[in-house]
Amino acid sequence: MEVQHTRNVETGVENVVYAYLINRGCSEERHYGLKAAEMTALPPAIVHEAKTIASNVSQQLMQQSDPETQIQRAVYHLATRLLQTARNSRLDSESLRMYLKGLKKQYEAGLQAAEQLAASVETEEE
Repeated sequence: MEVQHTRNVETGVENVVYAYLINRGCSEERHYGLKAAEMTALPPAIVHEAKTIASNVSQQLMQQSDPETQIQRAVYHLATRLLQTARNSRLDSESLRMYLKGLKKQYEAGLQAAEQLAASVETEEE
């Protein structure tokens, strides 16, 4: 994304233009609105507060889901990233290898979180 700040010389009015490169597939960016806010003239304290709120909401959603939902989420995330990579990747071999290793770690972390949740649910039921 590219951000361009412009000012009309006659009126002194400022404008912000966001230029995007549009590709097929899903975005890697989870909170693209926060990224856009970082690139504007918004005070850093407001952007920081928005990030904190978004993080809290994400954590609450993860805590409310059951283990099966977390497993499905991990599988879905992996599948969509693999499809996106297969369709749109322009990475060289080494970069692709590193990206896939990262995907594997994310998938394993998602499964581990589901297992931990399942274990805590079993403990609560006893």
